[in-house]
Amino acid sequence: GCEKKNIFMVNQRKYETKEERAMKIKWKIALTSFMLITVLIVAIFLVTQLRVTSLFEEETQKELSNYSNMGLTILDREYPGAWSVIEGDLYKGNVNFSQDFTFIDEFTKDTNILATLFAGDTRIATNVKNGQGDRMVGTPASKEVIDRIFVEKISYDGRADILGIPAQTSYVPLYDETGDIVGMWFVGIFTDVKMEGVEAILQFVLLVAVVFLLLGMALSYAQGRSIAKGVAHSQKTLRAMEQGDFSFAIEEKFLNRKDEVGDMARSSHHMKEKMRGVIESLQREAHVLKSLGVKSARSIEEIHENIQDISATTEELSASMEETSASSEEMTASADEVM
Repeated sequence: GCEKKNIFMVNQRKYETKEERAMKIKWKIALTSFMLITVLIVAIFLVTQLRVTSLFEEETQKELSNYSNMGLTILDREYPGAWSVIEGDLYKGNVNFSQDFTFIDEFTKDTNILATLFAGDTRIATNVKNGQGDRMVGTPASKEVIDRIFVEKISYDGRADILGIPAQTSYVPLYDETGDIVGMWFVGIFTDVKMEGVEAILQFVLLVAVVFLLLGMALSYAQGRSIAKGVAHSQKTLRAMEQGDFSFAIEEKFLNRKDEVGDMARSSHHMKEKMRGVIESLQREAHVLKSLGVKSARSIEEIHENIQDISATTEELSASMEETSASSEEMTASADEVM
């Protein structure tokens, strides 16, 4: 008895462990969905970041190109004459722009645009200032820009460092009457200024992504919980049938489900009905066999009683025959004496 009880407890613990594992399905589904949604959102966010940044850079470069063309147009209109460098000073016609910030300040007023006029490769008029607020006149352009303008003799559009700070820039050469390059016209904007707009967009995208992530987690958990409940219920019914208990009822909500859980519930229900029918049929057959056994036992008892009666009669006949034999022997003995 104790051994059977221990086996039952071990089996019971085995079932409980399986049931507990089945309930963990919801966490597995939720975790898997969370990982997939996270990977998808991260990928979308990174692609969006790259694309938005690229678009901003393209639009910024177009904007700088427009500013550059507009500045050159204003210079040609307001200051007629050719560009020239005399004793290190940059002239447009008769106007010396070295240390004259009037045009630069008017052109960039109320904007974040940087503007500079170069005599050769050296700044002679600019609104670019250092940390102390001093204009960075007398400083050279970067080697990359100098090589592009004065060696390759083409414009430079792209990223460059201004005072060690990344910026998007547009440099165009300035030509004198003979077609030689005597200076440069520069417009640009610090990257962090333009990135404020990009960051605002990315923050919005990130916020939306987090909201969708939380919604996805909630929906995944709910779906996992629903599936886990169905699996646990199916396990419970199978365990009951394994132990020979077919009195349980499967809840209607599981039978009406249109997914795999519903298929499992309906299969369990059909199996229960068939097994219950088989067991009821076996019970009826067993009852019939029991009745036949009772009848057979009664018949055997009657036969036994009849055999006992026959045995008693046989014993009586045997006694009579013995008496007859004794009488015959006496008669034979008497006959021998007479003779």
